[in-house]
Amino acid sequence: MVSRARLLWGIPVLTISAALLFAQHSSVARGKSVADTGPSRFTKYAMNASNNAVIETAALKHWNVAWTYSASTPLQQASFAQGVIYVSGDGMPGHHALYALNAQTGQKLWARPLDNMSMTTPVVAHGLVFVGTGNQAFSASQQRRVNRLQSRNILRGTGPNAIYALDARTGRVRWKDPTRGEDMPSFVYDHGVIYTVGGSGVLSALDAKTGALGWRLTLGSYVSMSSPAVFGHTLYVSGAHPYALYAINVQTHNVIWKRPVPKVFGGSDDSSIAVSPSLIYVEGTTGSWQHPVSTMFAFRHSGALAWQTPLGTGKLPKDIEVSAPVLYHGRVFVGSPISHCEYALNAQSGQKLWAFQAYGPVSASAALLRHTLYVGDRAGMLP
Repeated sequence: MVSRARLLWGIPVLTISAALLFAQHSSVARGKSVADTGPSRFTKYAMNASNNAVIETAALKHWNVAWTYSASTPLQQASFAQGVIYVSGDGMPGHHALYALNAQTGQKLWARPLDNMSMTTPVVAHGLVFVGTGNQAFSASQQRRVNRLQSRNILRGTGPNAIYALDARTGRVRWKDPTRGEDMPSFVYDHGVIYTVGGSGVLSALDAKTGALGWRLTLGSYVSMSSPAVFGHTLYVSGAHPYALYAINVQTHNVIWKRPVPKVFGGSDDSSIAVSPSLIYVEGTTGSWQHPVSTMFAFRHSGALAWQTPLGTGKLPKDIEVSAPVLYHGRVFVGSPISHCEYALNAQSGQKLWAFQAYGPVSASAALLRHTLYVGDRAGMLP
């Protein structure tokens, strides 16, 4: 890291108020974005395979709150491209929207109403913004199947579900693809293709410009919030029922391998995957409903399990959403909503190096800057 200043986007915005931290006031006229601020594209959850969403820019120098934007709905994790912040909301019916904000001033450039709650990190590429809609709910018949761990081919998401491509400049809908299940995981953009997984257990490859279906593959596992990751020609997906990790060749459209995430009964379909040149990382919940354990897993690119490390135990929260692992200088940083801790592990061996006790459950992904870790908890604290 060599630039003079950086913006952090690794911490989800879980309250009604969204703040741009670590910025400076600018002389740029209100209403105009600064195209040379930030990356030109934002192609996946957390922007890179390490999940450390730190954006480098020399334009922002000072560590202070420059502006605050308040929306009428809780906001999800933002993305940032060409001077514009994109963030989606998942509030009450009638308040679902995607917002575009000027990164320098906080001015709302546009807001696009959506047909359902949106929990994806917006993906930005070639003048388009891609988001998905859907909710966590199951129909009564599907919920009964969810309660049986061995159930397969479960459908998640009630109400409207869709994949949107919006004009990045105006928010106009360029194309929309209604889907059978929810579209909560963030998409992956790669070489003109948008890869999506969601509540139907189907992987779809769509032409980014037109929305035309290139190919489709039924996995069987639905995916809640775990965003897939692409590495070379391989796309990695973590799903539920069965709780398994999939490796798909995006050139041949075939499953290379499928591996169970050992003894997991939740969480791994929420943990967005991190990938290094040697290992693939995902967190899950093992043990039992009465005695849950947050556990970190690392798989080799061959599909073999490299290591698994129990992190901590405690009371099972109502929502088992778990942290996305973050890779940084040979370490893995991951949080637990069960033990209320943030952990540092050796990335190659899985050895637990330290644990930090937070005030509340930790399901947010972390961001690292100059050897300092930034992570929020559900108590609203940013230690």
